[in-house]
Formats: sequence, C-alpha cells, structure tokens
Amino acid sequence: MFYLLKVLAHKNKPPTHQMYDEVTKSCRVGLTDIDFNLHLNNAKYFKYMDLARLEHLLATGMLWKMIAARINPVIAHNEISYIRELRTWQRFTVSARVVGADDKYLYYEQRFMSEGKLCTHSFMRIACLHQGKSRPMAEVFAVLGITSPPPALPEPVLLWKEMLDAKKKYAFKRIDENNREEMRNHV
Repeated sequence: MFYLLKVLAHKNKPPTHQMYDEVTKSCRVGLTDIDFNLHLNNAKYFKYMDLARLEHLLATGMLWKMIAARINPVIAHNEISYIRELRTWQRFTVSARVVGADDKYLYYEQRFMSEGKLCTHSFMRIACLHQGKSRPMAEVFAVLGITSPPPALPEPVLLWKEMLDAKKKYAFKRIDENNREEMRNHV
C-alpha cells in the first residue's frame, strides 16, 4: 500500500533514466520474506523483481505512458538462477534493465547483489497487452515514443528463446499423446 502511494507521488516527476539504463533498488530481507531455512523464500524473489521493474518503469517515465496508452506489461516467461542465499536481515540490491526486444516481447535482466557478490540472476520476457491482446513491440515502442532501437539480444537470451521453443513443442506433443491415449480409452 505504501509503495503504491510512493508510485503516485512520482507521477509528475521527470524521468531520471533512459529506457535501456539499469535501475537499482535497495532492499533488506525481512521476517516475512524468509522460509524455514531462514533465507529469502524463492517466491519472495519475484516480489522484489516486480518492485525493481516498477522502479525501472517509474525512473524511465514509461509507467505513465503505458497507463495512458492502456498497455499492460505481463510476464510471459521467467528464467531464474539462485546462486547465493540471502539471509534474514541481509541487505541487497535488485536491479532491472531492458536488454532488448524482438517482434513480440520485451526482455529484462534482473540481478540480486549483496556485498558486491551476485546472488541471483534472472531473464524475463514480457508481452505488452492492449485490450487483452498481445501487441507487436514496434507498435508498443511507437505508442510510447521510444525511437531508439533496442539493443541486440544477448547470446544467453537467444539460447533461452531456443529452449523455450523446444519446451513448447515438447509440452504440446505430450498433450497430443495424452489426448490420443484418452480417446483410445473411451472407444
């Protein structure tokens, strides 16, 4: 609730960052963030990543443009690597930056750092919806007034995209096999 009030307080402030700049938010692991191992619960990472992306949208001025254009950014896929744990009361930063875009998605990189060490790394791809339908990124960029082309996607993101395509084919193949088996059982 308090964070939403902070967001509203930024409504008339000019952007402090460009679209492809990294924005960092300082945080601390609280008692409501931990699990039985007394470290940051894996679900709470996503909360902090949401806050960092919101901070990025605020700092770049994109949030208010998206709201005005009724563009809703929605996470389509997320890849996360837990490298070092974040313990109770430990201070850390979480950063967000846009690393590129393709025809359909906007790609974010997010990092959790503590004491100068990488603790968690994530890539995320986001679809931009308008009236419930995914919009091409070129259209979204035009509506938002973004004229600079996105940087080329880094190699790990390209490999991740290949893996997602393979995973999608595998999942649909499994569904088709299950449906065929189910139809045989009903005959």
